[in-house]
Amino acid sequence: MPDLTRLRFRGLGQLGGTGAGHGSEWDHLVLGGPAPRLGRVAVERIHIAPALATSTLQEIAGLAEAIAIVEVSGPSEALRNSDDGRRWGEPGKTSFVYRDTPVSVIRLIRGDAPASFSLRLLGGAADGVEMDFEAGGPDLAPGDRYLVFLEQLDFPTESGIDESWTAVRLGQGRYHRTNEGWFDDIQQLSVRDSDIPALGQ
Repeated sequence: MPDLTRLRFRGLGQLGGTGAGHGSEWDHLVLGGPAPRLGRVAVERIHIAPALATSTLQEIAGLAEAIAIVEVSGPSEALRNSDDGRRWGEPGKTSFVYRDTPVSVIRLIRGDAPASFSLRLLGGAADGVEMDFEAGGPDLAPGDRYLVFLEQLDFPTESGIDESWTAVRLGQGRYHRTNEGWFDDIQQLSVRDSDIPALGQ
């Protein structure tokens, strides 16, 4: 049986702060256990399943520092939150795996954001630790476009704080393209193309 540890943190409180002061309180379970061995490589698997507060599109938009349609310009890179790749905290509580994905802004709807930047989400596999964070969703595929509600948050490394762009509430603010508009896999919310202009007001 895996060990179960119930955690509570506000936004990225356990990760070093909530950036501009936004964030929601989450209850989630971290499932860990003995690291299975694949050949000679030990892999520790951690699953984080947060119970996120339900948010309306208006609430998500209100938390965003910027709203943009972006296109993924390259593959995602997973990294541990320590400069040298070694674990320095308890996985799933004070130490996480991040996933940085290069994106280019196709259309800036509201606010200010760089023309290109790395979008940081939680989850991925790096240095023998595989972390599945439900709110982070699947890897972003090169060439795909997303509607993202962006905020800057402080992510810790062993030597200090690294401020990065991320989707509001670490995933709730990311919508993938559909035939009719945009869709959020976490809350099952949709945005029609005709709704986009109103988001910029």
